[in-house]
Order: sequence, then structure tokens, then C-alpha cells
Amino acid sequence: MKSPFPAEAGPTPAKLCASYDLGGGVRLADSFAIYSIVALPPDWTNLKIDPETLAELERVALVVANKLPILTTLRDSLVPDLSALPRPPRPRSQNNGHTHPCDHLPWFLINAARYSQHCVLGHNDCLESLLMVSQRPWCILELCCCETSTVAAVHELVMVATKLDYATYSPALRLLAHEVSQRQDRRRGDLGSCDFTGALRQGISDTAWEDAFIMYKELSKSCLRSHNSFWIGLISTCAVYLGLAFSDLVQVLGDLFNSPLTVTPEVSSAIKPKFDTRPPRSSALIDPSTHVARRTEKLIRLRRNSIDVIPHPKSYWHIGNNPTFLGQNFSADVPPVRDLLNLYGEILRGFRENL
Repeated sequence: MKSPFPAEAGPTPAKLCASYDLGGGVRLADSFAIYSIVALPPDWTNLKIDPETLAELERVALVVANKLPILTTLRDSLVPDLSALPRPPRPRSQNNGHTHPCDHLPWFLINAARYSQHCVLGHNDCLESLLMVSQRPWCILELCCCETSTVAAVHELVMVATKLDYATYSPALRLLAHEVSQRQDRRRGDLGSCDFTGALRQGISDTAWEDAFIMYKELSKSCLRSHNSFWIGLISTCAVYLGLAFSDLVQVLGDLFNSPLTVTPEVSSAIKPKFDTRPPRSSALIDPSTHVARRTEKLIRLRRNSIDVIPHPKSYWHIGNNPTFLGQNFSADVPPVRDLLNLYGEILRGFRENL
């Protein structure tokens, strides 16, 4: 059976979005844009998909598309509304080249949590666009900032996707399952007084400890390493350990820092929750010869989702591979952040001691 996911030549809305992203994410009008420019695995070109599974994927993808705008082409009227979201400049290191984790905050996630509307800029079609972003833990955490019904629909899609490739989609399945579960018992109103320091003293159930360990192990064995892997690991592990939704922990983190973000767009465009298939009226908007397209490779190390492909064996995983982090206590200017960093260090040390 021929793969239902043909290769798309040339620029795509996702690639155009990537060319704008400087680490804080991108907005399309009044919506936070979620995207991935990393191609599907090479072996998918010869993938034989059961017709019933494919039909189920397409059905669930349509459900998601009715809740979350998924664009695979950009109309002329929408391109001017595409712009980078702010990320405060990183301070110059004054400590022998070592920087503090707070100098590299995940602003793309913080910005995603501050937006009430989201969209996906993708490739080819609705289904492929969703399958691509669902492979990336950082994209899943952005999707976790959407409305509850949207998160639940994406969770259903990923459940079906694991029938095709469990190893690729199991991290997304675990992340989304946790988010959906915690949304049912949300205590966002109490988060302002979260005591990260007391979390270990108060004791955590064996189930919470095991769940946090499994989450960390699941994300660590991925063959794709994000340049934001520290904060992705911290948010994912600590949220599970503390019994919080990822979106809530990101919101707490964002509330502790000031940023120049203004969520009210200068020009608002109507982006409706449905798959947009209309071709752009001017192909020059995303033509490979344009300046925007040429910027993509130059900026690849600055984007929030830049990755290194690392050929780890399937059984590979690691615990706390940063001895500098594990061997210190932090004294950040914001006490809750210091406590959260120290909590993460204690959790990782606990993992290592209990192996």
C-alpha cells in the first residue's frame, strides 16, 4: 500500500513559521502557532497502514481540526499577521561560561500558556500535520496549553497513532494522558502558593514517584534531543511528581517572570477551527528564493524546537547526565524558581539512588 503521507517539496507554512521563531514561539494573528519542521521517520515512506486504522486516524484528525485550526497553506491576508513572540535576551555569562537555567527559560512554552487561542501550521494535510507535531515533546507541551476538549481530542488521535508506531508516539501518549487526568481535578487557584520546598518533606506516594520516573525515562530515551531539553524534562517530571497539569506548572513559571509579551494583536484575523486547504494567491510568499526562506537554516540553532538527531539505541536512557546541575543548590532571584530547581535536582538524585 502506498504511503498516505507523500513528501512535500518546497516551503510549507511550518517552515515559514520556523523562519520567524527566535525562541519565544510565533503568533498568527491572535493565536499561538504550533509547528514542527522535522520530517516523519524515513521508514514511513514504506509504511503499510491498515485501512481501518487509517480511517480511524482521519476521523479523529477531523475532530481535532474542528476544535483547533490546522493550516497547511497561508493566504496572503494571513501572512502579515505572522510574527515572532518576544524572548528576553540571554545575559552574557559571568561565571566561566556557565549560565543559570533561568537564563534559558522556555519562553515558547510560557508564551503558549499565555495565549487562549492556538493553531497548527503544518504540512500537506491535516492528518500529517498532527502526526508530525505529536512526535515532538515540546509541541505536545504546547498543545497541553489548549482547551481541555482539544487536549482530549489530540490524546485520542495519539492513542490511535501508537498502533502505527508505539515507540514514536508513546511519549506523547503519556504526556497527554497526564494532562487530561489532571484537568479533571484542577487546582489552578491554589498554585500561587505552591510549596516546592516542602514537596519532598511532606512525602509523595509511591505511585507519584513511579509515574515521575517513568515519564523521565520515557522522554530521556527519545532519539531527538531538544535544545530546551532541560526545561522540558523539569516541567514534565516535576508536574507528574507534584500531581499538576503541565499547563498549570508552565503558567506558574510564567507568572514569576516579567516579559514584554502583549497577547492583543495589532491586526486580528479570523482563524476558524477547521482545516484550511485554500492555496495562497501569491506563490512568492513562501518561495524558496525569498529572504524569509533563506533565513531558515541560519536561524535553526535559535529556534525553540531546534534538535540534534542522536542515534541512541532503543533501550537508551539516562538519569541526570548533568553533574554540574546535580551537584549544586540554586539561589535564583525568585525563591519559587530556586525551590523548583532544587526539587528537580532532588528528584533526579532520588532516581539515581533507587536504581
